[in-house]
Amino acid sequence: MKVGRPLEPVENKQMPEDSGQGHTAGQPYGQGGPAGQEYSRQGSEQSTSDVPKAKAPGRVNPLRVILRIVLIIFVLNLLRVFFVGLGANPNHSKGKMNRFFGKGNWEVTDVESRKSTVKTYQPDLDYFSTNDYDYETYTVWTVFYTDPWGDECETEFDSRESVPKELLDVYLHTAKKRMEHDYVSQVYSQEDIDDRRFDFSRINPWKNDHSFIYYWRLLRQSWFTLQDADYLKLYTFDPNYYYEVKTNFDHGPAMGASKEDVEGMKQKAEKLSELLCEYLGDKATFEIYFSIADEAIPMLNFDVTEEDLKNYETYIAYCNGKEVPAHTDLIYYIKYGKEKRK
Repeated sequence: MKVGRPLEPVENKQMPEDSGQGHTAGQPYGQGGPAGQEYSRQGSEQSTSDVPKAKAPGRVNPLRVILRIVLIIFVLNLLRVFFVGLGANPNHSKGKMNRFFGKGNWEVTDVESRKSTVKTYQPDLDYFSTNDYDYETYTVWTVFYTDPWGDECETEFDSRESVPKELLDVYLHTAKKRMEHDYVSQVYSQEDIDDRRFDFSRINPWKNDHSFIYYWRLLRQSWFTLQDADYLKLYTFDPNYYYEVKTNFDHGPAMGASKEDVEGMKQKAEKLSELLCEYLGDKATFEIYFSIADEAIPMLNFDVTEEDLKNYETYIAYCNGKEVPAHTDLIYYIKYGKEKRK
């Protein structure tokens, strides 16, 4: 039988002061005397001070919000002025003018100050009225230039618009002329155009939605120049545009027109649609409308019947290279991209 070593008395060792536990005889560790209590209190205070205090939700300062909004608006206006320009003074935008028209191909020939009455909304009457005593003063610059066909032209720059907006109008006018020169002239004679039997106009249903970012992008297109003005290039950039062709017999041109003249104008409208489809391809977006105006019927040299009015009325419309049903709102197709309207 083995005999173990006798038990040695356990020495009452005091815990070190930095142990965080004070102790006195007869009490468990951690519940000791004043030293332990003081250390526990200090430790708890240090531990709570290290934890970041959560901020109580406070009220939003309205002045700070307003200042931020004003600052954002100010920065956006600075960007607009820097990238696009302010006002329509062509003398202050020589770089843009030279790039668009060509250096030496434009000059300001006249500067005029004008006044226009301001239309104010009358809520009680639900319409806009013109007050002769309320007017605004604006400046108009007349710009002279030569187009790609050597014709001398003039256009007005209005201080109520921006330079890029005015340049876009010149571009559209020149693109229309290019269409007439290259394609329409194959169908319609100059007499048809001069007699207002033919009218070719471009339409942008959302023309007021153009922001300074739109114009900034437009100014950086290599084809946005007077010499390269082309409807197809613009439509590829912005498909909201389309052309509207009206070949009506109205009061003036109908004087003495025969039945053969009316039939010929209808055939020209159909021929023009073929040329435009060939030129524009899958981007073909236009509408052609031909009819006999009511006030023109007495001016014709033949008796017009209800059947004639029905047979001669012609409506041809294309959207993105596809023909749409007759008497359909073409803007609907452009906006929603529909091929069929139910």
